[in-house]
Amino acid sequence: MLKNKKMLVPIMLVAFLLVISGVLLMSDQLLALVRDNNINEPACVKSKYNCDNNERSCNRVGLNWTTNGYQNAGNPNCCGDDSSELYKICKKHSNISWSCNDVKSCCSQALNNCISPDGSCVQGDGTAYHMHSISGVTNDKWAICNNTGQATDGGTWADPDDYTGTLKLYTPACGPFSNKTQVTRAGESSVGEYSDQTTNECCGDDKNEYYIIDQSDVYKRGYCCNNKTDMVVNGKCYARKNRVPAVR
Repeated sequence: MLKNKKMLVPIMLVAFLLVISGVLLMSDQLLALVRDNNINEPACVKSKYNCDNNERSCNRVGLNWTTNGYQNAGNPNCCGDDSSELYKICKKHSNISWSCNDVKSCCSQALNNCISPDGSCVQGDGTAYHMHSISGVTNDKWAICNNTGQATDGGTWADPDDYTGTLKLYTPACGPFSNKTQVTRAGESSVGEYSDQTTNECCGDDKNEYYIIDQSDVYKRGYCCNNKTDMVVNGKCYARKNRVPAVR
């Protein structure tokens, strides 16, 4: 009798795992059906080939085929046939140095997204994002997803140096401080894209911009210099090889 009970335990365990696996499989199938609902394009239901599985069928009904995106949006790879799908193209202001005009993606209609150069959907919340996916970038390494555009535009990438409004002096509009970016003025001339030494801009998003703490400032505020080995005293950048004023 005891032997039979011992044999019964693993059998019950296997049966339980099979039931759980079946439930999970059904859940995945139901979720796929919910996402692939063709609610915006009934012709995809009638099509011989499902629009999400056939590029020709997708294009035939006037929709766009892309493998990018789909975060919280429908079902790949035909964009626009399912609910919460909006086809968007990467857009940027003219003074952004890198290019992304050929990048397209499918994003959620609920979010006013920008399209990153790697095809991801980025929510327009006024925060700066690092352009890790672009090789060889020296200027505009950080860019703001400006959420003031129309939903169909998907937002536009803006240069933090030129960003106006309530976020002009707001650090996250320049990038997280842990990555050595900060909104401040230049402590010398010829610093990155700074136009002068009086205007607050984003320090660290462009080439030859280094945020350095002022050694004489009790609040430990920093300024932007054109060399990472510079020293800042009284709001001005000094090369260490030169004579630096004493810190009082």
